[in-house]
Amino acid sequence: MPLLDMIVFALLFLSAVLLSCWHDPRSKRAFLCGSFTALVVAAIAAWSLRWQIVPALVVSAVSTGLGAWMVWHAERRRLVAASTAGLTLVAVVPYVFFPIFDLPAPDGPFRVGIQNIDLRDTSRRGVSYLGPDVQRDIPLTIWYPASADAKGKIRPYLTRREALDEAVSVATLWGFPAYRFLSLHSTGTHAIEDADVAQGHKFPIVVFSHGYWSFRAQNSALMERLASHGYIAVSVAHPRDSADVRLQDGTLITSALHTGPEGVGDPAADRKWDAATSAFMGGESHEKRIAALPSYKAAVSGHRLGRSLTVWRDDVLFASRTLRDRPPPAVQGIMAVADFSRIAYAGMSFGGSTAASACDADPDCVAAVDLDGENFDGAQFDRALRAPLLLILTDQPFSDKQRSDRTFNPTDYAWENWHCVGDREDILRLRARGILHMGLTDFVLGARGPYKSKHFTSLDGERALAIINDTTLAFLNQYVRGFRPAGLKSTLENYPELQRLDTASLRAYAQELPGRAPCLERAGETR
Repeated sequence: MPLLDMIVFALLFLSAVLLSCWHDPRSKRAFLCGSFTALVVAAIAAWSLRWQIVPALVVSAVSTGLGAWMVWHAERRRLVAASTAGLTLVAVVPYVFFPIFDLPAPDGPFRVGIQNIDLRDTSRRGVSYLGPDVQRDIPLTIWYPASADAKGKIRPYLTRREALDEAVSVATLWGFPAYRFLSLHSTGTHAIEDADVAQGHKFPIVVFSHGYWSFRAQNSALMERLASHGYIAVSVAHPRDSADVRLQDGTLITSALHTGPEGVGDPAADRKWDAATSAFMGGESHEKRIAALPSYKAAVSGHRLGRSLTVWRDDVLFASRTLRDRPPPAVQGIMAVADFSRIAYAGMSFGGSTAASACDADPDCVAAVDLDGENFDGAQFDRALRAPLLLILTDQPFSDKQRSDRTFNPTDYAWENWHCVGDREDILRLRARGILHMGLTDFVLGARGPYKSKHFTSLDGERALAIINDTTLAFLNQYVRGFRPAGLKSTLENYPELQRLDTASLRAYAQELPGRAPCLERAGETR
C-alpha cells in the first residue's frame, strides 16, 4: 500500500481511538482535525488515480461531517468512534483483493533505462481502418541497459495521461469496469527515463508485441528484466488493434471496435471464421482437422485477424529496420550499441503469433517467443520455422470451439513439419498449468482471491510471473546469447507447472501420409 494511503488509514484509526479513549472535550476537535486531514490526504491519493482509496475517501468525508456535528451538538463519542473504525476496516478491502503492486526488482547486472518514441511508416497509408491518406504511426517503448551511474526520474508504469487513455480503454475492451486498471499509474517500476546507455558491450535486441486490444506496458516486468540482463527490449504498439494510444505529439489513436455502431467487423467474414474454427479446432481426429485446414486458412486471411497479422508483422519489421538503419536522434546512442545480428521477436497472445511470423520473415532473427498465441499465419502450418521458438500455452483454450483433449492443441500443426514434430530441441512447446491467458501479463500481481483465480491464475501471482519471465530469459540466453543449455534445463526443472505438449499422435499420423521426406537427425532433449 502506498505511503499516502497508509497515512489515511492511520489517521482515521488514530482519530477513532482518541475519540473513544480520551475523555476530554478536546478529543472531539482532535477527531475532526484527524478526519479532515485524512480527507485531504485521501483526495491527493485519489488524484493519483488509485481507485482503491475511494471508500476511505468517503469514510473520511463522513467522519469529518460527524466530527463537525459532534463539536457543536452531540456527545455520542463511542458510537461515532466505533462506526469510524468499522468503516475504515471495510475501506481496506479493495487493497486486499486489488493490491497496488510494484514490479519485481530486475536481477541483472545492469541498471535499466527507458525511452518512448514514435515511428512513422510513410510507405503505408490507410492501415487498420484509418483514412486512405493516413500514414502508419508506430509508438515504441524501449528498455535498455543503462550505465552504472545513471541518474534521473523513474518512469511510472503509466503516466497519468496514459492511465486515463490506455488503462481505461483496455479495461473497457476486456469487459472490466473502466476504472479497474487506473491504479497502474501508481505501480512501482525501476526504469530511469532517458538514462545514459551502458557502454563497452553490444546488446541483442528483443522486439515485443502486446496482445490484441492491449498496450505496450503490459509486460513491463519482463522488459525491465531483459534490459537488466543486457538486452535492448522494444515494445511495439499496434494502433487501432491496441487499446487507445496517444502519440508524442498528443494525437490520440482510438481502438477500432469490431462490433457496435462504429464496428469495423464483417459479419459474413465472422460467420466464415466461426465455422472454420469449429471444424479445425473441434475436429475429432488429425484427419478431420487437417482436412479443415485449407478452409481455416482461407477464413483467417479474409478476416480482420488475418489482415491484422500482416499489419502487425509489418509494424515490427519496420521498427527493427528503422532502429537499425535510421534511428531517431533520441535513441541513436542506444542503437549504436545494439547488435542487430542477434534479434529476437516475442509477444503475448496475438503478439505471440506476430512474433513467430515476423521471425520467419527476418533473416537476422535468431529466436522467437510466443506467449499463448495461436498461429494465424497460414504459411506456418506443416513447415519448419527458421529459428528456435519458445511456446508457452496456458490452461485457457484459444476458443470455446476448441476440442477438450490434452493430446491436442491447434498450435501442434504449426512451426514444424507434421511428421517431424517434436524432433527439434530448439522448438520448445510448453503449457503453464494453473495460469490463464491474462496471467501472462503484469496484471497477475494486481489481483487476489476469487478474482485472481477467475481471470489470471490459481497460483501465487509472483510465482506465475516468475515462471513466464524466468523461462523466457533462460530461453533467450541460450538461443540468442549462446549460454549453456544447463541454464534453460535448470529453469524448467524449477517449475513443475511447465509441462511439455504431447505431439506424438500428430507425428505418428503424419508419418503415414504419402510423400513425406525424411526428418533430420533427432535432436537431444532439452528436458
